[in-house]
Amino acid sequence: MKKVLKGIMKKKALLAAVALLLVAAAGGTLAVLTDSSWSLINKFESGVIDTEIDEELGADGKKEPFVTNTGKADCLVRMKVVVSPEEVLGSSSAVPTETDLQKILEGLGNNGMWKYVNGYFYYQNILHAEEKTVPLFTKVKSPVKEQSLADFIREHPDLSITVYHEAIPVFAAIGEEEIHAEVDGKYHHENALKLWKMYETK
Repeated sequence: MKKVLKGIMKKKALLAAVALLLVAAAGGTLAVLTDSSWSLINKFESGVIDTEIDEELGADGKKEPFVTNTGKADCLVRMKVVVSPEEVLGSSSAVPTETDLQKILEGLGNNGMWKYVNGYFYYQNILHAEEKTVPLFTKVKSPVKEQSLADFIREHPDLSITVYHEAIPVFAAIGEEEIHAEVDGKYHHENALKLWKMYETK
């Protein structure tokens, strides 16, 4: 079972980057907010479980990244956000806290639907086939009070925000122990973290 699980969980990431234009790549849509070099970068996970990262765009920094399960198998999803250069967050920590990221990302966590643990946002539900998650955040903003996003980007032309996601099965067996992320019909966060731990240490 462990060998099978390793095969299912094998990561294959595709990095797609954009600047100054709208691009469609591997099922995901990427875009910039202005005519600066600021860009959003997405990484796509592919394999037995098929998921795609996409986003809703709008005026004044609206950017709502979400994940869609395009496959037939249920899965768990987590997302990670990396802001570069790190100095724009005003944090000296190697891994930014949720509070750090909230300085530049409005609506982060979507009212608890994404739980932040050790650098990752874990979706607090099973993502069933053909379903999509709620957005991880709703808007990019300047961390400086009363400063427009356009002005902030002009001050930081090398600013980039990298968003990527990973997806794994909702069930696994460790020896004689069976772990399922759904218990009594409800998402079970602790069990989900055990499955993610297996994924990280495979």
